Amino acid sequence: MKTIKRRLLSLVLAMAMVLTLAPGALATGETLTLNNTSLSLKVDETATLSVTGVSNSNGPITGQDTSATQWSSSAETVATVSNGVVTAKAVGTATITATLTLTGNDAGTYTGTCTVTVSAKDTTVPVTKVTVSPSTATLAPGGSTNLTATVEPSNATTPGVEWTSSDSTKATVDTNGKVTILSGATGSVTITATSKGTDASGSRKTGTCTITISTPTADKVVLSGAGVTGGTNNSYALTMTAGKTASVTAQLKDSAGQNMSGAATVDGGSAGICTGTISNNTITLTAGTVTKNETATFTVSCGGKTATLVVTVTPAPQTITANLSAPTPSSIYHSGPGAATVLTTVGDTTGYTLSWDISPANYVSVTKADNNTSVLTGTYNISALTTVNEPRTVTIQAKLSKQGSADVRSNSVTLTVNPYNTLVLSPTAGTPNTSNIVYLNNWTGNSNAEWMDFAVGATWYQGGTPQPIGTGSITYAWTLNGSPMTNSYTSSFRLYSSTYGLKYGNQDNTLTCTARLTSGNNVTATNSISWTIRTGYTANALATATVSTSTSSYALGDVDDAGKSSIVSQLDSYFYNKAGYYGLAYVQFTGSLQNNTYGSLSARSGVNYYADRRSGTGTSYSYLSDVLFYPGNTKGTVTFPIRAYYYTSNTLNTTNWTDGSITFNVTEGVSSSGDITYTADLGKDVAFDLRDFEDYYYNKTRGTLSYVTFTLPSGGTLYYDGGRLPSSNSCYASPSRTQIDLAGIYFTPTGTTATRPGSVRISFTAYGSRNYSGGTSGTVVINYLSGSAKDITYTPSGKSVSLRASDFTEAYRQAVGSTAPSGLTIQFQDVPSYGTLTYKDSSRSNSSTVTLRSSNIKNYKFTTRSSGSNQLADVTYTPSGSRNESITYIAYNGNTPQFTGKVVFNPTVVDNNMSVTFTGGQTITLDYQRFVQANASVMASTTRIRFMSLPVYGTLTYNGATVSAAGTDIVPSLLGNVVYRSSSATTVTDKVVFTCYNAAGDVVGGGQVNLNSTGTGGNNGGVTNISQFKDVNPNAWYASDLSILLSRGIMQGKLEGKFDPLGQLKYGEALKIFLLSAGYSAQEGTGKDWAAGYKTLAVNNGWISSDVDLDAKITRNAMAELAAKVLGLSATSSVPPAWKDGTSNGYANALYYTSPQILVGNADGTFKGNDTLQRQEICKIAARVLNYKSNQQSSQLPGWLS
Repeated sequence: MKTIKRRLLSLVLAMAMVLTLAPGALATGETLTLNNTSLSLKVDETATLSVTGVSNSNGPITGQDTSATQWSSSAETVATVSNGVVTAKAVGTATITATLTLTGNDAGTYTGTCTVTVSAKDTTVPVTKVTVSPSTATLAPGGSTNLTATVEPSNATTPGVEWTSSDSTKATVDTNGKVTILSGATGSVTITATSKGTDASGSRKTGTCTITISTPTADKVVLSGAGVTGGTNNSYALTMTAGKTASVTAQLKDSAGQNMSGAATVDGGSAGICTGTISNNTITLTAGTVTKNETATFTVSCGGKTATLVVTVTPAPQTITANLSAPTPSSIYHSGPGAATVLTTVGDTTGYTLSWDISPANYVSVTKADNNTSVLTGTYNISALTTVNEPRTVTIQAKLSKQGSADVRSNSVTLTVNPYNTLVLSPTAGTPNTSNIVYLNNWTGNSNAEWMDFAVGATWYQGGTPQPIGTGSITYAWTLNGSPMTNSYTSSFRLYSSTYGLKYGNQDNTLTCTARLTSGNNVTATNSISWTIRTGYTANALATATVSTSTSSYALGDVDDAGKSSIVSQLDSYFYNKAGYYGLAYVQFTGSLQNNTYGSLSARSGVNYYADRRSGTGTSYSYLSDVLFYPGNTKGTVTFPIRAYYYTSNTLNTTNWTDGSITFNVTEGVSSSGDITYTADLGKDVAFDLRDFEDYYYNKTRGTLSYVTFTLPSGGTLYYDGGRLPSSNSCYASPSRTQIDLAGIYFTPTGTTATRPGSVRISFTAYGSRNYSGGTSGTVVINYLSGSAKDITYTPSGKSVSLRASDFTEAYRQAVGSTAPSGLTIQFQDVPSYGTLTYKDSSRSNSSTVTLRSSNIKNYKFTTRSSGSNQLADVTYTPSGSRNESITYIAYNGNTPQFTGKVVFNPTVVDNNMSVTFTGGQTITLDYQRFVQANASVMASTTRIRFMSLPVYGTLTYNGATVSAAGTDIVPSLLGNVVYRSSSATTVTDKVVFTCYNAAGDVVGGGQVNLNSTGTGGNNGGVTNISQFKDVNPNAWYASDLSILLSRGIMQGKLEGKFDPLGQLKYGEALKIFLLSAGYSAQEGTGKDWAAGYKTLAVNNGWISSDVDLDAKITRNAMAELAAKVLGLSATSSVPPAWKDGTSNGYANALYYTSPQILVGNADGTFKGNDTLQRQEICKIAARVLNYKSNQQSSQLPGWLS
């Protein structure tokens, strides 16, 4: 026992000595120092880590062996490590840990770490070399050659090259490597091909070709011109006709075939055969008169070289003509003297024979006066062969022909064969002439108070000589529209307005008198005379207008489709220009106002329609300028009778009136702006709006649209929900499951249509409840523009303001980048909502003021010219109240649309200078409180903020959608959804002007948002899987959401590599998207039943009813209900304050109040629940549903997802 105690005591003492002698054993802070504490690698790259130091709390440990260090990775899927060698495996972050365990005095576990960040593997294949073939060449001035550039490796990511010339005054090179040596160039020039891609160091590679410019030497003279042939051994030939001239050009060429300068001379020729003169190397040859083929030789010299030209001159072809003189006399009678005609000829008629063609036959004969038929020319007698009962016109044709030849020369004359007994009728004095239409104004057939007398006189001719009636007698019979008039057997007839058989209003009548001369029991002669009678019309056409069948309606106060002044202006000018008249007062329509063929008027008979500028400012007046003409579908002319009342001595007297008419010339074709017009940026798809086609059909026919057929256009492709629209197509307004939906039609431009400004015209035919079988034809016009201009702003300050042409030419310079043409044309697309836009033609002294309305605004194209009609300076804006407003326009260079712009009217400028400043990097999010801090009193009464301009160095987005035009309204509480993204690589300060409005629409303030950005915008967030779709821009506001949905299999594309962002979403598609986004799954079917599994799942859970039509387009209301039910949300009656349209959809309200928020609403503070949903819109909503569901499943979002 004592021994054990002694041993324990010895052990304790020994340990105490060890601790006393080795204080390091108690040291802490064991650390390994690595050669790198962080690494940035791409996938598959490696890096080596090593231990460079060992230390603890006592300091560095020198000479320590670290070969036993153990290495480990926190994320083997991201990066692995072996003996310090790190290999990047996948995108992410991993921590590499080095561990070394020591014993002895420095015993402990020592560690060191390195953070490894792995990014995606760079798949770019760099360029290593560019070779130009050939590397050398020799060319003379004017010569050209094609160079070829080879980029290595062949699979380089960017394989193209850019060509440049070391001296553009010597040689040019195009984008395809074609080199052209310029005239007068000497020495040499180097052509360089520079790769568009870079090598591994980021540098671009080059290859060159050195071209030596040779001194050209003259080789030959080349002759060219119409009919010139040959060229071998410098000999040329030309054949000319006698009496003709020809031009031949002489050009000196070098051995390379390039043109050289040098003055040419010409010698030779032969007088009488062919002579030549030369000027500026153009030889003018003149052929003489020859009777047989003759030749003349010319020598052309230039630059010491010569060429020979042999000219063969052939005789001019012989011209033979036959001419007949007009018969004398021009009419003959049977048994009376005949007529004579003289035949003359030109040319050698040897071998020709003469024959006569008489039509109709058997009425006359033709004989030679001297009976000498061996001589063709001379006088020929014409005799009547038979008696006729009425005048007959006979055509006599002389024909010269040659046996064995198809050549026939002829000439013809006419004469009249009259009856021997002729009765000639003519209107007596006071009776209307039969050559003019007889207009009977305002006849309605209700009394005998209106009448007109008609009377005829008769003369008997015998053989052309007047004869007394003698023992004969003349009887008369009158008919109206073919019906006999009883008790009318004399030479006069009184036509009453109540005469039976008379047709009234817009119709013609025929009144005929037939006279018969009798002698004994024989009718010796008879004849008739007729008048055309028109009732309810007037021959006094006071005004006319030209209207296209494609124009839906024309207001009588507007210029017509031909640019002519309005009906109102024409009538007013008519009464101003007549002596003693002082302008139009009002008009009454006095006849029928309907014509189903050519058009109809919206007026009523008997109503006073006042001229705008003269009468009536109260609401009880009707105005002529508001009357509409609706053209029919057939071209023609339609006339409407009127009674126009006018002023005399500035006084209106109801007895001062003139009967007249207004006429409409209805023409075929399309209006200049199309029946349905859309405007789009270059390359963008354009979705057709069903409402446009319904409105068009209703305006044309007053019927209901059923379906539309399209003629497939050039310059692009029409698509529908099922793919490319077939050539045989019918697109329905209310389609069944198997029919094409008109609301889903859109146009995709291709070729130059997608890259150059211009217009696309697409013909269509609309069918419906009216003219169902024939259809109504129209045209869709899509104007593709190169961009938009900055706003043009005017400040009326309570007064009218005229537009300035210089503002629009400056807008052209900004948008297009060049000086505006002298006749820049502007077509406004809409009119102000509050103020008034008017036009008064300053080039016409009596022009009236035209109010520009939505019905007529597109009929006008205004110009920047300072003379003539339709000057922009003649357009005036008059404000109403203090509301700011704007109108859009399209600028045309000739007939080509160039860009779109906006004219902003600021009637009131509030005297405050709100300055709201934001500072950030790549993106800056706006904040409502910043606006409050700038001016709390203004913001207290502000219900909407309008951005009056757009930033210069970046873009604004609202809820991810680009704000593409100034004038966008934002509800103040939603300013936090507005994001600015810089597109500059440097620090910039951008500005956006804004105006504040209260609930009444009045301006209460305004100012400027200052955006100080220090970063570069334009990042699409690494979205790559959407590149499969050619119709999706990677920077589109929905692109990142679409990428997420694609990666999870929630959304798919359409046919032919397209996503169809503008396509209308069907209920079945929305059902699948929301179920998958919320974490549900179902078996997908095939064919038309592809969505049956999703429907069964939703019906079983009580989310939808079993009668839901999966092929119907889903509305926003139905979308909200479906999404809310799938997420288990209940409807709420609490309407979001930001939704000023006060939607009654409780499910939409619930989605507004979710966190994170699913539904936000439109920028103008509306929900618009009855609107349909586009495929691009569902991307944003589905991504938010996905985000909301993820937040439900985990109350704490992991840090790596935040």
